[in-house]
Amino acid sequence: MGVALHNNSGFGHYKGWKTSSLEAPNATPADVIPALICPDAGESTIISGSLQLARTHYAGVQGDGRTVNRGGINDVKDGLSNSLHTGELDTDTIDPKLLWSSPARITCRDAINTRNASGDKVDTCFRSRHPQGGATFMLWDGSARFVSENIDLTTYHALSTINGGEVVGDY
Repeated sequence: MGVALHNNSGFGHYKGWKTSSLEAPNATPADVIPALICPDAGESTIISGSLQLARTHYAGVQGDGRTVNRGGINDVKDGLSNSLHTGELDTDTIDPKLLWSSPARITCRDAINTRNASGDKVDTCFRSRHPQGGATFMLWDGSARFVSENIDLTTYHALSTINGGEVVGDY
């Protein structure tokens, strides 16, 4: 995904599909893009319904819940290695129709793997099933990094914006 980000100003063109499409109708296992599926998720790669749809476990980072990221790579002023581009979502019961052909975006307002009063993960945060607690993110420089669910929320918010002017320390 990182290489595609720099080659196409986004990873919207892959195998002839565009992320601006509303759906990838009648998908088969051959249409599943392994790079868009987390092996730890443990769910089907095809969503069944009136159409067979290919699943993804990644969504764009929309910002910190207050600041919305707009623009492309040339608009990243906080540094390509200091700004989150795409994050991981486990999707089976929360939002089962997250498709790699849909341009899903989530904010980093809530901590990774935030749970509600019932103990269920909320659908407004990045989340995974990794036993070490956290989620994988791609940064604007194309690198991938695992971010702990215990990251300082101020640091997490700073990483989620592209031109907030924050200084990001170690995380």
